[in-house]
Amino acid sequence: MRILIFALLAFLVSSCSQSKLADIIDHTSAMEIRFSDSTGYVTGIYKSNFSGEINMLNKYFTGDDVPQFKCGYDGKIILKGKDTTEVDFSVQNKCQHISFMVDGSVYTEDISLEGIGYLKKLRFKVSEIPSAPTQEIKTDTLNSAK
Repeated sequence: MRILIFALLAFLVSSCSQSKLADIIDHTSAMEIRFSDSTGYVTGIYKSNFSGEINMLNKYFTGDDVPQFKCGYDGKIILKGKDTTEVDFSVQNKCQHISFMVDGSVYTEDISLEGIGYLKKLRFKVSEIPSAPTQEIKTDTLNSAK
């Protein structure tokens, strides 16, 4: 009976899909999410180096393969770690997916409903920021001003 239970548990754990980005996300130290309009113009940028938020991407990207839809993208997630990986995403109805390249191969995967909600909420937040040229403040600049 114990063998049957262990076999069933092993099957359930192994049958869960995981995004091909999981290992990359686990080794990401910072992310940047760029939202764009239908012309590709960047309308907002969100940056984070909070590991808890970055690791939530593993929950949002299901690992389930989907066709590469031809409906454009709403933005790009840039994962920065040992290497930089760019992930295009779409949250449009009937077109929700991510597209990325790993080891020279292009993958398209589904986004969970929670992930779609996260990206839509974030897009709304960054679109509330008044239009102004993007400026980056470097910590060495702040320290040298003393």
